[in-house]
Amino acid sequence: MFYLALVNQIVSVEPNQKEQIKVDLNDGNNNNNNQRVEGVVSNSGSSVPSTSASNSKVGATSTATVSRSPQSSTTPSTSNLPKTNVNNNNNNIKPSANQNLLLQYNTVYEMIKHTQKNFSGNCNGRYGLEQTLNARKNVQSFGCDENTPTSPTLFQCHYIEAREDEPLRVCKFENIIIDTSKIDKKSDQNQRGQCFYNGNGCTSGSQVELKNYAVQGTCNIDKAQFKITSRDRMISRIWIPPYTPISSSQYQSKCTDQNTIHEPVVMVSRYDTTNLYHTLEDFIQVFNLYSVFDLPLNNTRLVIADNLKQGPFFDGWKLFYSRNYDVIRIGSLDSLRRDKKSQELCFKKVIIGALAEFSIVSRHVGRSDECRSSSTIKTFSQFVTESFNMSHIEPNPLEFSIVLIDRKNYKNDKWKGDQRLDDTRRIENMEEFAQNCEKAVKEALQRKGKKGEVKVVPRIVDFAVMTWKEQLEMAKRADLIVGVHGAGMANGVFLEGKSALLEIWKGSRNGNYHYENLARWLGLAYFRVQMAGERVVWNDISATFDEAVEGILER
Repeated sequence: MFYLALVNQIVSVEPNQKEQIKVDLNDGNNNNNNQRVEGVVSNSGSSVPSTSASNSKVGATSTATVSRSPQSSTTPSTSNLPKTNVNNNNNNIKPSANQNLLLQYNTVYEMIKHTQKNFSGNCNGRYGLEQTLNARKNVQSFGCDENTPTSPTLFQCHYIEAREDEPLRVCKFENIIIDTSKIDKKSDQNQRGQCFYNGNGCTSGSQVELKNYAVQGTCNIDKAQFKITSRDRMISRIWIPPYTPISSSQYQSKCTDQNTIHEPVVMVSRYDTTNLYHTLEDFIQVFNLYSVFDLPLNNTRLVIADNLKQGPFFDGWKLFYSRNYDVIRIGSLDSLRRDKKSQELCFKKVIIGALAEFSIVSRHVGRSDECRSSSTIKTFSQFVTESFNMSHIEPNPLEFSIVLIDRKNYKNDKWKGDQRLDDTRRIENMEEFAQNCEKAVKEALQRKGKKGEVKVVPRIVDFAVMTWKEQLEMAKRADLIVGVHGAGMANGVFLEGKSALLEIWKGSRNGNYHYENLARWLGLAYFRVQMAGERVVWNDISATFDEAVEGILER
């Protein structure tokens, strides 16, 4: 199947040439979402579904509005801008069978180990199993490393090679007490709060407050040795300052079966909740964390330790990492107490991660990474699709599916009144662009002697109005995803091995290698062009587009 994904919502066809159709994005295995995307069929016979925020709501069936985009009198040329093609069809990653191979394992480490058997890449030390093994060996205890009956508390930090300038520090407490009365209750109010990092619309992580004596244990952490770093502000600024040593006898008297949590608990402070790329950074960061600490997926509880809003991808936290427990916020920890007389909870194991802005995914966002494979990223991609019960979904061999991403103006864009202060990343002539893409694929099929054998289906899509499950299914059915640099391109993580990603750079986003690197690590073919203005000049993109299509047809 060939699938070209164009991210856009408006398609132009004449009224007497269109017919409404329904495209059911559900996989038949989950009936919780009944949303369908309505579309139109052009006179050429291709289906062009259109999903618009103004007429489509999650969980409802709606009919798309089909209209003609306004034409601009000027068309800026981009012929003098360089093009970059990175064909990663290096066969480092063997195609996986359409079955749930990973979910037979109960730890992320075993999943990555399974995936890495099919790898011949050279970067597993930074993006694979060796990274986990190295982190397990690179450990520091800060004077709190004796787990004995007289001092049951243990505190250890592992160092993960994720960024070149400084490793990530992820830490583990064993046998500690958290006084729930000393947690800032604002942490449970879905508010944005104070950001760790002022950027991205201040959606990149919110600080919760733990007051003095909120964390108690039986060993003395050398706080002077535990230096605050920019990479682990959640640990060094929130969890270490309120830590207070107590005696073993005090610990034993406070901790009973009625107020003890026996399963491992992972504390997560999210980087972002609305942007899919940054949300994937969060998910992958925790995925890596589960591997380092060898946490059982079926018996680990996840707690949100920020006060950001839930966001559209929140259900993924339970689906992936807290399968048998509700995901709660840290301000609601007292709900776990069976002994209602006490404000204190005892934990056998608490894992505290680092912010995702410093994850392996963002390792080289400012340059092209030399690695051509990542067993960690590949495993994560398959883990997500299996968790959604979508591992069987793949491109239709009788279609060439193109997904064209229609990026809208979002609230995080900078505006002053009606004037946008930074460059827009929209494509104004999307319907014209879609028609050119369709024509180019048909010509390529004709050159291959496949005229009439394969139906070309361009889809103009606004991922922002779709559920994540719908986005994921559309990506898995796509042969080609095309779009301007933006969060929607993160769906390329879920492309099948023979599909490709074509990214358009423009304005201030030139130099962001997020999606090229992800494609490299996954073994996907990646292509890039640059454009100026808000209209695609076909002559400036056609050669790269044709190369991407030819590569897909050959594979």
